[in-house]
Amino acid sequence: MYSNVVGIKAQYIDEANNAFVELSIPITVDNALLSLAKVQEGKVVVQDDTVYAGALVGEVVTAENIFAGAISADKLASNRLESLSPSPNNYKENAGESENPIFIPVKEYTETGGYIDFTNGGSIHFTNFYADSVSGDAGFKGTIYAKAGAITGELLIGSEANGEYIKLNGSETAPYAIDSTYFKVTSNGRITATGGTIANWIIGQDRLYTETKNASSEIISEVGLYSGNYYTYGLENNKSPIRFYAGGFLNNKNTPNFLVTENGYLYAQNAEIRGKIIAESGNIVGDLYVGDNNNGILISGTDDRISSIPYISGVSGWKIDKNGNAEFNSATIRGTL
Repeated sequence: MYSNVVGIKAQYIDEANNAFVELSIPITVDNALLSLAKVQEGKVVVQDDTVYAGALVGEVVTAENIFAGAISADKLASNRLESLSPSPNNYKENAGESENPIFIPVKEYTETGGYIDFTNGGSIHFTNFYADSVSGDAGFKGTIYAKAGAITGELLIGSEANGEYIKLNGSETAPYAIDSTYFKVTSNGRITATGGTIANWIIGQDRLYTETKNASSEIISEVGLYSGNYYTYGLENNKSPIRFYAGGFLNNKNTPNFLVTENGYLYAQNAEIRGKIIAESGNIVGDLYVGDNNNGILISGTDDRISSIPYISGVSGWKIDKNGNAEFNSATIRGTL
């Protein structure tokens, strides 16, 4: 025969000291009394292996079901601990002899109250939190705060169903370490993105560019790389997609100050080239200086002439204009004049 040690707590007023005094009276209830006890309001009652009490105090409390306002024990053995008010199954505190509440387990969150189940591997279920040791799943409806942690598998933030998500994966075999709606990063550091910024460079859908602003923070030009095929430049019969541009905007209305097309066509508003220029053909709209600006030859598209540098009409130097008129200090002509 085993015995249950329970206790009754009571309070009385010590008028001399003007204070409440609490008493704990231990009571030993054996198996014979367990089968005979009846539910009496305000008293410790044991019935059908169920203990009903306002408070229980003892070293060991063992029972199939315990309904108590407070339990004090060094050891407590039970298959399940659950809240009574509110109850996850809407239990009544005064469940009587003929009323045996049926416990209905949940898979994740409870609608009210909560419980800890020690059977079937163990699980914890509350309205905003649950953990299942069998599946290894856990759920949180609030915010998680942690100083450190380790996730060996996959972490999903957001919802893949609506297309707004970020997925982190620590597996070496996963195609992406970071996977999201708008950008992806592989485990070896390769980035794929439809937008964003790197330093001052803006990632567009088909170009990488940076903006130049004036003192009023107005955007006045761009410098960029273009991978599309819509914006082109060149002769009418030989246009090619622009690949690099600067000093303007990428559009079909205004030409940037500098650009290079896919087929190697170069356009520049001004250029100073030190070195050799090799070309099969070309078109110079302005002036071409051969030598330097003080002592050389000028091929002028502005004045339509070729002349020496310097040249002063009637004084020094020489000139040939587009009409064939020439001016020289002296001339040697071989042949018929």
